[in-house]
Amino acid sequence: MAAALFGTSGLEWGLTAETGILAQSYSRSVTGSEKEAKNHEGETAGVSLYDPKAEHTVGGYITGSTGIAAAAFGVALTIANVITGNGVSAGLVLCTGVSDTLANEDYRMIEATAKQWPLVTA
Repeated sequence: MAAALFGTSGLEWGLTAETGILAQSYSRSVTGSEKEAKNHEGETAGVSLYDPKAEHTVGGYITGSTGIAAAAFGVALTIANVITGNGVSAGLVLCTGVSDTLANEDYRMIEATAKQWPLVTA
């Protein structure tokens, strides 16, 4: 059942369904590279921020064998919950890691991490 939302408009609740898993979490972090210029006393006198990239993490209970459940290192990943913006709005989402979790009183889970660079499209 969907949640009934009251109060402040614009709030988002829950996750979008993912292929191959019952999604339990999704996060995204945008970072980049930086270069500092030091003065004669070794103090930072200037800095350049460049080459932004987004790192995505999605996890959940495995329900199938496609989509997130089939995530593999170096393979493009389609994430239904993917967020854009904050300096990275385009680019191929490439899987950079997969973790599987088994527990004696829980269902099998998977967590996939991926990176996205704005100028990498294929």
